Amino acid sequence: MATYYVRKSGNDGTGTGSTVAPWLTLNKAQTMMSAGDTCLIGDGTYNEDMGPGYCRFNKSGLTWQGENGASSAVVITSSTSATTNTLLVNLTSQTFKYLTFVNRLVGAPYAVRCTSNLVATFDGCHFNQSGTDGNTQTYGALFDPDTGFAQTITLENCTATPLDNRFIGLSFQATGTGVLTATLTDCDLDGGLNALACNGVNLVTVTGGTYTSQFSSAIRVGIDSYTGGSPSTVTLTGCTVDMTGATGGHAVMIGHGALNCVVDGVTIQNTYDYGLVIKEHGAAGGTEVKNCTIYGGTRAPIFCKGSTHANIHDNTLIAAAFVAFTADAGDTGHKTGDISLTGNTLIVSGAADVFYWPAAGDDGGAVCDYNLYNLEAQTTGDFGTIPTGGAGATIPTLRAAWDAYETGSNDDHSAYGVTFVAADVGDTFKARRNRAFEVA
Repeated sequence: MATYYVRKSGNDGTGTGSTVAPWLTLNKAQTMMSAGDTCLIGDGTYNEDMGPGYCRFNKSGLTWQGENGASSAVVITSSTSATTNTLLVNLTSQTFKYLTFVNRLVGAPYAVRCTSNLVATFDGCHFNQSGTDGNTQTYGALFDPDTGFAQTITLENCTATPLDNRFIGLSFQATGTGVLTATLTDCDLDGGLNALACNGVNLVTVTGGTYTSQFSSAIRVGIDSYTGGSPSTVTLTGCTVDMTGATGGHAVMIGHGALNCVVDGVTIQNTYDYGLVIKEHGAAGGTEVKNCTIYGGTRAPIFCKGSTHANIHDNTLIAAAFVAFTADAGDTGHKTGDISLTGNTLIVSGAADVFYWPAAGDDGGAVCDYNLYNLEAQTTGDFGTIPTGGAGATIPTLRAAWDAYETGSNDDHSAYGVTFVAADVGDTFKARRNRAFEVA
């Protein structure tokens, strides 16, 4: 397991790859290296032709690392390609550390792409949009294994930076029977369109980090539609999704194809539209949202739009406009059904209502209980609309409105106030809200 060097001052003809006689190109290093070897790359831009025109990595078991560690300024792109700049081909046990990947030409779609087998780790890498024509959709990295291929990808402490609202930071899209599993830890991704997009993935696990977008959803799972999504399971844990100042879109979109997704301990902020939209209608396994703090923008913190089996519990939902929770039919008439809204704190201020949950969009089976409704800063709003009609302005009127629903006990254990008392009430709910603040 040897260590070799590539620097802009090197020479492929006379160099040996040593620190005193480095090579000039990554292509030369890849030709000479063997599995287990490491290449330390000096600062500079490497416009590589490793065939045909791409910066093409196709030898497994190698580590490519910026020579100056986390402070490295190593930029990797292609020599001539107008599409894919860095191409990864049938790699296993490959590691990339402290490198920056960019698209060479304005409008070149992919800084990094892999359609074949891949087992790789990216640590401290940057995926950047180097130029824009304002029209072409571009990607920091697109991992899209074709039918018959499998990819396992690990990203730690990576970033993505856009120049326009046509940029997707990282995209995972398996095709046909392609298999894709990815783990992202403490990454900070900014996408003009999406920071992270997943469709057809077996499992993508996101832990920590920050995800932002200027225009569309910062994180998108499946397809923002009711058809066309491929089965996709994504777990988001302890990350921040920040769309403060965005000019369009929902912060997190869990759409068609999403299956058994989990959003746990995530802070979601959006000043433009909805915080979290769930529209995975027809999914055999619904989305679970728990322990999150979600701010709605001009709309609600959570919108269940034609979704089924969503389990939303132990969250704080904060609304200053519109409502704190929306459940309604989707654009094509798909209704929302069998959702559970329990153990949450809903904080409503200004003219916002608590619910917009019309009967026309409800497919039944909803459970809503053990919630705390903090309406102290509410000015003209009330509990809003639930499937049986207007819910009034007090806990008694809310309960009375639920009496006509198939789950007539909804909100029997909910409370109006600003605090709660933790108590063991079994496995179904984690907290019992303090009834002392209930209004008559």
